[in-house]
Amino acid sequence: MSQIQINDTDTVKKVIETFEGIQDANTDSNGIPIIVVPAKELLAVMKFLKFEQGYDCFCSLTSAEDDNYYISIYNLYAVLDETFRRICVKVNSPKDKPIVPSVSGIWLGANWHEREAFDLMGIVYENHPNLTRILSTDDWVGHTLRRDYKLVEPESYSNVLKAKEDPHVKAGIERIDASKNIK
Repeated sequence: MSQIQINDTDTVKKVIETFEGIQDANTDSNGIPIIVVPAKELLAVMKFLKFEQGYDCFCSLTSAEDDNYYISIYNLYAVLDETFRRICVKVNSPKDKPIVPSVSGIWLGANWHEREAFDLMGIVYENHPNLTRILSTDDWVGHTLRRDYKLVEPESYSNVLKAKEDPHVKAGIERIDASKNIK
């Protein structure tokens, strides 16, 4: 079994040497290295990390907001080589044009994560196969995790899911609690 190596500074150095505009943002509180990647280099960097550096597991994508940018934050793991290396990749997108290339063609698991970041933060993942809302309804206005989002009570909202009437209750049929029969 290979030795567990969380802090992968060698990969960070290789990425910085190979691609333009990469910033080493040191590590997070758990010692995981962080790199900041320009959006135009994201796909090339992600392919490099997966196919040449062994980061085979896309763990998560989340988003954040600071004063100037919307930030896409990717967490990758190297699992199959049993090193369990981790790396965090951040992409800053300007608030007036928050567009980042989709990595769902590299990691299928990124599909729903990108949809969630689009839905809640408004980051557009370019060339995503189905960039639609995933938590809010299609007719929802705005992105609820943005700092400038104003929470207002709608006058009426026609797209609320309504619970269906239970046909057993309507017919007067008694439901059986299966847990009562467990011994």
